[in-house]
Amino acid sequence: MTFGQRGTGNQLDTVIVERDMTSRIFKALAIGTAGIVLLAACGGDDMAGEASDTRTYAPAMAEERASQDAYAYDGDVSTPDIDATDRALIITVAIGLESADVSRTVAVIESSVTASGGLISSSEVAYSGEEHTEGWATMVVRIPPDRLDAFVDGLDAPATAASVTSVNRSTDDVTDQLVELDVRIENQRESVDAIRRLMVDATELDDIVMLEYELNRRQTDLEIMLAQQASMTDRVELATVTVDIYHPGGAPEPERGIIDGFIDGWSAFVSAASRVLYLLAAIGPFLGVAFVIASGFIAVRRRR
Repeated sequence: MTFGQRGTGNQLDTVIVERDMTSRIFKALAIGTAGIVLLAACGGDDMAGEASDTRTYAPAMAEERASQDAYAYDGDVSTPDIDATDRALIITVAIGLESADVSRTVAVIESSVTASGGLISSSEVAYSGEEHTEGWATMVVRIPPDRLDAFVDGLDAPATAASVTSVNRSTDDVTDQLVELDVRIENQRESVDAIRRLMVDATELDDIVMLEYELNRRQTDLEIMLAQQASMTDRVELATVTVDIYHPGGAPEPERGIIDGFIDGWSAFVSAASRVLYLLAAIGPFLGVAFVIASGFIAVRRRR
């Protein structure tokens, strides 16, 4: 009997221990769940605050970006409304003239360029004949676009002693490139000014060296963009006209020098070498067959 009572007591102790462990597990789960709920609530508040901040600063950021686009027009900050008459066009013209008096034609063109408010970029003239009526000339002139048509029409006038044989004209619209350059230059200037303001407050040697390097780099980029803008603007403001003048008898042959002779000799050498190599390649198969036959014949004779 005593043994049975002890067994029953042990079973009761086991049941009590199991209930105690179960109770602890439920308490731990409850505490963990409560913690997760609290964290989720705090995270929701932070996200709501961030969303509120974003909604608050978004209009200001948009307004700042719009204000930085100085070229933008009302209603569309990405595409400026440019009138067709305000387009920036680079005009290039090539004209051929057949002249009975080359020297007279050149003189009339020079006067016409000056009267049109243009300039002569380059001129290459080769006269022949006693009165310089024969020969040839190539002139590159710059003419304002609004006077270009009148200048071209004047080349066919009797005063020039020439007739127009060909006219090739091309137009390149660079309006978008100039607008982009304007914006990039303005932004680059602000960037350079920002670096200069930082240099005023810099005290550490490493910071000063780094800022000087950055200033030089940005200043160089700015100068490159300014040069591109100046070159493109110059080509827009003045059309480029190339005038080729020749006498009906043809242009005189230019004098040939030592370098021309060396080039001609090298070309002849390359041509001769190419022909020799071609000949060797053409007779190569025949030489190969002949070599095989001769080798067989020699081998048979040696065996005898």
